[in-house]
Amino acid sequence: MKQVIRWGARAGFAALIVSLVCLGSALAAPTSPAPALAFLCFAFAVLAVAGGRGAVLVGVAVGALELALLLPGEGFAIARPEDALGVIGTIAAGLTIAWQTGRADSWIAELDRESRQARADRDRISAFFDEISHRVANDLAMLVSLASIRSREAIEPETRAALGDLSSRMIVLGRVYRRLRVRAVDRQEMNARGFLEELCAELQQATLGLRPIALRLEIDPITLPLGQMVIIGLIVNELMTNVYKHAFPDDRHGEICVALRRHKFRLGMLELLVTDNGVGFVQHSRDQAQLGKRLLASLAAQIRGDLSYARMNGLTMARLDFPMSGAPPGPDDKATDDPIHADHPVHGGEVGAPPSLHRIQASTT
Repeated sequence: MKQVIRWGARAGFAALIVSLVCLGSALAAPTSPAPALAFLCFAFAVLAVAGGRGAVLVGVAVGALELALLLPGEGFAIARPEDALGVIGTIAAGLTIAWQTGRADSWIAELDRESRQARADRDRISAFFDEISHRVANDLAMLVSLASIRSREAIEPETRAALGDLSSRMIVLGRVYRRLRVRAVDRQEMNARGFLEELCAELQQATLGLRPIALRLEIDPITLPLGQMVIIGLIVNELMTNVYKHAFPDDRHGEICVALRRHKFRLGMLELLVTDNGVGFVQHSRDQAQLGKRLLASLAAQIRGDLSYARMNGLTMARLDFPMSGAPPGPDDKATDDPIHADHPVHGGEVGAPPSLHRIQASTT
């Protein structure tokens, strides 16, 4: 019923507009039909926008009848051929406008249907994503609990340390995952500054506690894809955890700086720096050092990164150069294979690490 009323209102509006145009043109130029024909074409365009194809068809019919009555001739017959051709041309223009309006209405209806379908699909994907996220979070929590239990039950110190290290890595993986999953449905990219500030603050609160170690962040406003941001978060966690464990023994005062910025000399590259003023390279378990080194190299390889370490002027620095997503790899984007220096990971390698910058190959082999 509402549709019938709406259609009737549009038809009445179209008839009124066309009648006013014909009457006004007849009063303004009673001897020439040209103004009426021109204004009718303009009225058809207005009706197409305001009322759609139906209003245009009603306007064409009403306009043709009124022109036949107003123009000289007997009944609906038009005496002068040029007037008849003008009326035929006006009717053809109106029908063309009605046809184009119908096509546009069909396109709009199809786009609206596809938009509704896309929103429904997005809602389904969002619900599925929430369910998967919930299950993954529960599985991670269960694995952390199991690793912690086995760590307490282990007799060998090496086994206990390995399980504790595994548990801490799964905890940070859960942190990164929890911070990213709330954004993943709505975004394919995210701001690196906000993410790293939140992650580093949580790491500082969970790891440092009341220790006299300051944390300084120098993060440029850079937008990165979610997949790349996950890797960066895991690398920052691994490096900061390494610093917390080994760089400041006996509650030593110090400062840690995490920086992410565009590379000054390599176009399309970013550099991640984690520096500290701790004790530097110390003697540590070689197995754990190799495990940390392999983990960092594997993570760096996933983003085509070049990971390097240095000890200079009382500062220990871990540096990762990696291309922004979408940037083609350049000739300098590959890590240098340096077997002499590759055995000196930060805070977990051997005594006597050289003061100059050195690299480890960013690969898992």
